Amino acid sequence: GESRLLEIPLEGRLVGALIGPAGAQIQALNARAGCRIAIEKPQQWGATGAMAKVVVGPAQEHILQNAESEVRQAIEWARTVEMQGQDAESTGKTLEIPMDGRLVGALIGPKGCHTQAIEMIVGCRVFVSKGEGVATVHLGPASESVLEAAKDEIARAITAAKLGSGGPGTHVGVAAQLGLSGALEAIEEWLTDPTNPMAGSGTVAAAAATAVAAVAA
Repeated sequence: GESRLLEIPLEGRLVGALIGPAGAQIQALNARAGCRIAIEKPQQWGATGAMAKVVVGPAQEHILQNAESEVRQAIEWARTVEMQGQDAESTGKTLEIPMDGRLVGALIGPKGCHTQAIEMIVGCRVFVSKGEGVATVHLGPASESVLEAAKDEIARAITAAKLGSGGPGTHVGVAAQLGLSGALEAIEEWLTDPTNPMAGSGTVAAAAATAVAAVAA
């Protein structure tokens, strides 16, 4: 298949959130998407309603589909963060968990497969932002019970990342700690669900493969 570019409109005021501190968010987004993602800033900064755009690719169609899904989720997350800033009484709560910045790669996994697996298990958005030596795991928005479950799952994953960091078994070690034997069915179901825009995507297939390897081990 031929490679092409994809452009997704973005409210100018959300550019900062999407890029993140020292570019951490956009870097993580590039890693999860599996292709180049760049943000073209609005012509007039500060103008009300100024629009920017996210340029994805060039990449082949199946990669673009996965990347588009990741970008749209990230934009939704940025909107949510903004809305919560405006409305502290928002029904969906968020939770932030600090972690060692050196463990981010092990926690996220190849092309984000580990955080995707956690999202499937707990049913809420998991986003990792990285600063100087420290990182933050952002969970939600979700109900308190969902956030509690997500917090437990992240704690297990961080412990596994510590145990496995630096060794060749890091990713398998993390997957093994995620309770993925139970999630395997969910991943498989999700992969074959015709309503899922990412069904059959390489990223999720990688998550499933990692999980199978871990469980088999």
